Amino acid sequence: MVTPNETLDRSIPRCRLCDLITAGTREDQAAYPPPTFTNPIEGIQRHIALTEQLIGDNIRKEELEASLPLMKKALEDEIRATDQRILEAWAGHWAIWGPGEGPDLENEYVEENPKAPLKIKGRAKASGVRCKKAFS
Repeated sequence: MVTPNETLDRSIPRCRLCDLITAGTREDQAAYPPPTFTNPIEGIQRHIALTEQLIGDNIRKEELEASLPLMKKALEDEIRATDQRILEAWAGHWAIWGPGEGPDLENEYVEENPKAPLKIKGRAKASGVRCKKAFS
């Protein structure tokens, strides 16, 4: 669920492209955190691949087989943490512009066959009284 930013002064015009670029930059920093700017997921995957190769070559096989499940658990945890950091990076953009750009939200409802847009034939009165046959 996206929470709107209530502290934002909406009387000042905003640049959607600027906000989009900022959110994309924050996403990159979430996936490639400073100070090394390397993807920790790729590092853990390389480490697991090297461990599996050493196990296949019978080098420290028993010790590495015991540590391999811990490495895979660390990989799962890092993937989950990176996904959470990426969603947090987009939260500010979504609070202003709403969801629709950036990564998919979990449990986001997307209609498979969206209905055709309504065709407005008339205007509703400003007093709030509904006009007859305003919508088809």
